[in-house]
Amino acid sequence: MVHRIIRILMVWTLGILLVSCGSSEPASALSNGPKTLGEAMKISSEISSYEFDSHYFVYVFSYEGNPTRVYGKLNADLFEKLDQEMMNGADTAKLADVLRDVKIEKMENLNEKAPSQAELDAYKGKNGQSLLDAGFSADGYAFNEDGSQKFFFTKDEFEYEVQFEETAEIPEDAYDSGYEAIVRPLTVKRIERTGLSSMAASIDRIEK
Repeated sequence: MVHRIIRILMVWTLGILLVSCGSSEPASALSNGPKTLGEAMKISSEISSYEFDSHYFVYVFSYEGNPTRVYGKLNADLFEKLDQEMMNGADTAKLADVLRDVKIEKMENLNEKAPSQAELDAYKGKNGQSLLDAGFSADGYAFNEDGSQKFFFTKDEFEYEVQFEETAEIPEDAYDSGYEAIVRPLTVKRIERTGLSSMAASIDRIEK
């Protein structure tokens, strides 16, 4: 049984964010990719998530085996068209058509923003408070098939699974009160990156 707190931070969102295990290509390798948002949205991808407001459209997808983020600038006319499409069912192909001429301002390989496993391993032996101090948020927990306990964390664009040395008692109101107090004294045994968080497509995470 899995217990999670899911924070919806996006203006509009489509799809489930999954991390790619492909090779991490340098940013220069992405220079020959799509030139417009419409082109990017027409590329077949197991990742599909976006957010937009009246100024920017951010799209996250898989490109050459890497989770990739692109964004472009919107004007009032484009925003109105996108808003209308959302009310009509948010068909991705139609959104791509609206964005067919919107220039990609930047294309980012999100694997390059992720901490290395060596950096994550530096938390081993430290307590959960060290994770919270570093900006991680505790979102929920689950039990593995072998009965061991794991906790779900997020930080910036990524999701993580953390196993502690101790097995914590989970109060009945943990879903409402949060998991921070539970994980603070626990000792980190293992931490690994497992996927992309909802912040991957957040307008707050791009350079304006």
